[in-house]
Amino acid sequence: MLKSIRISNFVCLAVLGLAVTVGFMATSCLNKSYTYKDPVNQEAVKKIGFYETYRVGEILDSLRALDQEAAKSGGFVDSLSFGKLTRFEDIAEGSVESPAVGNVAPEDTAAVNTIIAQYGPKCLPADLRLTWTAKPEIGYLQNGACRLIALRLTNGMPAMTGETIIEARAELEQDGSYGIYLSLNDEGARAFSVLTAQNVNRVLAIVVDGKVYSYPTVATRIEGGRVMISGYFTKEEAYNIIDFIYGKDNLKL
Repeated sequence: MLKSIRISNFVCLAVLGLAVTVGFMATSCLNKSYTYKDPVNQEAVKKIGFYETYRVGEILDSLRALDQEAAKSGGFVDSLSFGKLTRFEDIAEGSVESPAVGNVAPEDTAAVNTIIAQYGPKCLPADLRLTWTAKPEIGYLQNGACRLIALRLTNGMPAMTGETIIEARAELEQDGSYGIYLSLNDEGARAFSVLTAQNVNRVLAIVVDGKVYSYPTVATRIEGGRVMISGYFTKEEAYNIIDFIYGKDNLKL
């Protein structure tokens, strides 16, 4: 079941293996941060988006229609068990409140993408975008599975882009993983405050370069313009994300 923890003025966007949303919580860092003194790269931060999401229960009829259309083709359905994504045979109890549509093995994501591209325009809401998590899950439901997240577009875009990010750093957390800390400018802080206020008890997704890196439940309005993304990143993964934000490297996750 999804849980959210109320905090003040600092938001931790946390997810277990990019799979289980545990909400907003405070963390403390144990070492000097990894960052740059240079400005962030504007082309890179444009590829970061904060998205509102659909709950599965809100799009259930559309997902079933997609499943039925795919089944008519006799294409990938049998080999993929794509029906599981819409019949929820392998999703945790209470998932109708979650934006996580389902799980498939990494090697099956391309085939699912083909189904969505072929039948999605007919069956799915125009403002729905189904997007994969950035890396396979470990230790939840299916080891090594990728999750498909239901993003809600705002005029065809994320509710808020990363263009207001002015600083990013990686820091070691108490559990031994690394978190990504973002600072927003005044405009971004105001926009993020409004966005979180409008989505209390709902999920926001953080997307970087077309992949979902975190999807926490909003516990309360967040002010102050500071955001922390925790996806149980390794040191190398966290440093790579910071390098990407500052235009020093491409994402390797």
